[in-house]
Amino acid sequence: MGASAAIVYLLNGQLQQIKAVIQNTIGNVSGMICFGAKGGCAMKVSTCPM
Repeated sequence: MGASAAIVYLLNGQLQQIKAVIQNTIGNVSGMICFGAKGGCAMKVSTCPM
Protein backbone atom coordinates (compact mmCIF):
# COMPACT_ATOMS: atom_id res chain seq x y z
CA MET A 1 0.00 0.00 0.00
CA GLY A 2 2.79 2.36 0.93
CA ALA A 3 4.75 1.48 -2.18
CA SER A 4 1.72 2.16 -4.38
CA ALA A 5 1.17 5.55 -2.76
CA ALA A 6 4.87 6.38 -3.08
CA ILE A 7 4.90 5.53 -6.78
CA VAL A 8 1.91 7.79 -7.41
CA TYR A 9 3.61 10.55 -5.40
CA LEU A 10 6.87 10.19 -7.32
CA LEU A 11 4.93 10.41 -10.58
CA ASN A 12 3.57 13.79 -9.39
CA GLY A 13 0.16 12.37 -8.54
CA GLN A 14 -2.51 14.45 -6.86
CA LEU A 15 -3.76 13.73 -3.33
CA GLN A 16 -6.99 12.32 -4.77
CA GLN A 17 -5.00 9.83 -6.87
CA ILE A 18 -2.97 8.75 -3.83
CA LYS A 19 -6.20 8.19 -1.87
CA ALA A 20 -7.62 6.16 -4.76
CA VAL A 21 -4.59 3.87 -4.99
CA ILE A 22 -4.69 3.26 -1.23
CA GLN A 23 -8.40 2.41 -1.36
CA ASN A 24 -7.80 0.11 -4.33
CA THR A 25 -5.06 -1.76 -2.50
CA ILE A 26 -7.14 -2.09 0.68
CA GLY A 27 -10.00 -3.51 -1.36
CA ASN A 28 -7.67 -5.95 -3.04
CA VAL A 29 -6.09 -7.47 0.05
CA SER A 30 -9.14 -7.40 2.33
CA GLY A 31 -11.38 -9.69 0.26
CA MET A 32 -10.00 -13.12 -0.52
CA ILE A 33 -13.00 -14.56 -2.40
CA CYS A 34 -12.80 -14.48 -6.18
CA PHE A 35 -16.02 -14.48 -8.20
CA GLY A 36 -14.73 -15.32 -11.66
CA ALA A 37 -12.19 -14.15 -14.19
CA LYS A 38 -12.35 -10.41 -13.62
CA GLY A 39 -9.72 -7.75 -13.14
CA GLY A 40 -9.96 -7.94 -9.34
CA CYS A 41 -9.18 -11.65 -9.39
CA ALA A 42 -6.10 -11.09 -11.50
CA MET A 43 -4.97 -8.38 -9.10
CA LYS A 44 -5.41 -10.72 -6.10
CA VAL A 45 -3.29 -13.38 -7.82
CA SER A 46 -0.57 -10.90 -8.73
CA THR A 47 -0.26 -9.56 -5.15
CA CYS A 48 -0.38 -12.85 -3.26
CA PRO A 49 2.85 -13.99 -1.58
CA MET A 50 4.56 -17.07 -2.92
